[in-house]
Amino acid sequence: MLDSKSRKQRATVNFLYNPQSLSKGDLIDSFIVRQKTFDRIFKEIKKAKMQHPEQHLLIEGKRGMGKTTMLLRLAYEIENNSSMSKWLVPLVFNEEEYSIRKLFKLWERVAELLGEKSKIFKGLRGKMKLLSAAHNSDEEYEKEAFDLLTKTLNENRKKIILFIDNATDMFSKFSDKDAHRFRKVLQTSAEIRIVAASAIPVRPFYDYRHPFYEFFKIEYLQGLDTTETFELLSTLGELYPHKDIESILENQKGRIEALRRLTGGVIRTILLLFELFIDDEGGEAFQDLETVLDRVTPLYKHRMDDLPAMQQEIVEAIALSWDAISVKEIAQVTRMESKVISAQLSLLVKNDTVHKIRTNTKNNLYQISERFFNIWYLMRNGRNSDHNRVIWLVRFLEEWCDEVEITERAKKHITHIKNGKYNSMSAFHITEALAFTKHIPADIQHELLENTRQYLAKTTEDLAKKLSKSDLTLYKKAMILFEDDQYSNALPLLLKMKNKDHIKIAFAHEKVNQNFDQAEAFYQKAVDEGTPHANYFMATLYHNQEHKFRKAEQSYQAAIQEGNAEAAFALATLYLGKKKFDKAQNTFKNAIDLGNFDAKLMLVFMDLSVLKNDYEAESNLIQILNQEEILNQNFDFSIERVKLLGLGFVFLLSKGHFDFLYHFFNNEKAMANQFKDRFKPIYYALLYFLKEQYPNEYLRMGIELKETVEEIVEQVEMMK
Repeated sequence: MLDSKSRKQRATVNFLYNPQSLSKGDLIDSFIVRQKTFDRIFKEIKKAKMQHPEQHLLIEGKRGMGKTTMLLRLAYEIENNSSMSKWLVPLVFNEEEYSIRKLFKLWERVAELLGEKSKIFKGLRGKMKLLSAAHNSDEEYEKEAFDLLTKTLNENRKKIILFIDNATDMFSKFSDKDAHRFRKVLQTSAEIRIVAASAIPVRPFYDYRHPFYEFFKIEYLQGLDTTETFELLSTLGELYPHKDIESILENQKGRIEALRRLTGGVIRTILLLFELFIDDEGGEAFQDLETVLDRVTPLYKHRMDDLPAMQQEIVEAIALSWDAISVKEIAQVTRMESKVISAQLSLLVKNDTVHKIRTNTKNNLYQISERFFNIWYLMRNGRNSDHNRVIWLVRFLEEWCDEVEITERAKKHITHIKNGKYNSMSAFHITEALAFTKHIPADIQHELLENTRQYLAKTTEDLAKKLSKSDLTLYKKAMILFEDDQYSNALPLLLKMKNKDHIKIAFAHEKVNQNFDQAEAFYQKAVDEGTPHANYFMATLYHNQEHKFRKAEQSYQAAIQEGNAEAAFALATLYLGKKKFDKAQNTFKNAIDLGNFDAKLMLVFMDLSVLKNDYEAESNLIQILNQEEILNQNFDFSIERVKLLGLGFVFLLSKGHFDFLYHFFNNEKAMANQFKDRFKPIYYALLYFLKEQYPNEYLRMGIELKETVEEIVEQVEMMK
């Protein structure tokens, strides 16, 4: 193991992305995982004496799985083995060998690498140049060059093992003639063995028409499992000391598993993201991630470009979702027929672009197989107008941190931003991610976004403009618009919020073009989340807008179970409208028990107009008017309540309760609560019947009220 001082510097992109840039000693020391795979492959290489043509090997795995590191580690082990290195020369090709388009180019490159390895091969490349000049035919030159190579190897009693990275890219450039010739060479030559590596899918090795079909023995590199991930990060803690690593490994194993699942066990991504989440005071780790994303862009763009247009659209729909989605959801985004999507998904699953998640129904779910490819897609193709660009980071932070830790991380990030030494792009993305985690409190989210906005306004104005608004800012603007009934303008603001007020959104949908389907969907979200009164609002939608009375009844009952008095009152009025009088009466009583005042008045109304029980109505109404509640200054005079009280006053007038009503209206509390003013025509109708006792009081009535008062007096006479 290297001394700690030499390992204290943070991991760089070159370390993660270009293991060839490391010295032999550094690479061996940092070879942490895949030890069993390494031992198995090396054992197979070591036991083969190459007395006859050997089986060739292909290490297959996605980018970042450690294929390049594995090839280098095998080559270095051969060099360090004193008995093997006497006769076997390992040649490591560059990760990209753009010039090798023909087979003779491969032999020329082998000659160059041999010349770099040993002085006994120094003149080999020069001799090939002379052969090249002597032959016009590529085919003849290739054979002559290969014969020269094998002759030189035999003269020096050497064998070679070629470690070729991205072999598929190289071999796919060969013509069919070169491919068949190459297969024949590998079948018959005892001087050469190949250990290749390639990202999947490796078409030439699976197409039975291709010369390399089933020609290589394949060693698959899967994503790291849980144990391997712990081993990797444990060794990382030794190489790059950090106070938090040991604690996380010992006490917070769930975090490591969240990291492994997010990255799909891809070594390079694990290391990058682990550093990003552990310590990124200046946003440098995020810069490294950006650099890696830039470097994989040609690969991933090529992957997308190779897909037919229809599959590209389906992949985008899945990638932008991040979480697994169904065929139905893909259809909603793409407007393709479900059967067409299913057929294309079968092909995408077959070539490992998409992963199918089986459910207990016929509706399977689909997700991008390689999570880092999904990260790349979101970061490079996500819409600026939404949060898809950092949704992967949001999801990870939610798994990685609880509410306390998210808050602390946000506060720490704010401090770094205030210090003014933070990469702008990193500041933007990390702020967006932290701001949209489910755990972050609204006030901290607001502080985080506003501090970052101020910082970016000084450094990168475009990013400052793109930065999201906080929930507090959005909600405040939306409520101002609500007050002016500007629901269509308020709705987009409400939809942008992280913690959405689904009831307000649903209400806005009701008002905007009477979009009841959307309103119902958002009320349902509120119900599912257990939002207070959500069942009540859902019921009113069914009752008043859609006239789905059975559904309204069910939602009202659910709200009543939650103790909602308004729901009980509304359900009772629904029963009353349906002439289910017993149910209405019982439900009004239930509403009274839950504290609803209007239900008391409605029972009086029922006694009068439905049950014809004047005595019960008379007794209950007097009791209501004697209660403190109605004389309270905070008593709410809604339109419906005024109508019901007015009917009640007229009824009591018809029963001759003149003195009771006079004292009620002139009660100090009633006067403070402006009962006389609110029911002025009824009060003067009362004085009409008390003209003998208060002759001058009746005369105070304004002439504009005369006709109305006479109508009320007539109504009283009729009720008698």
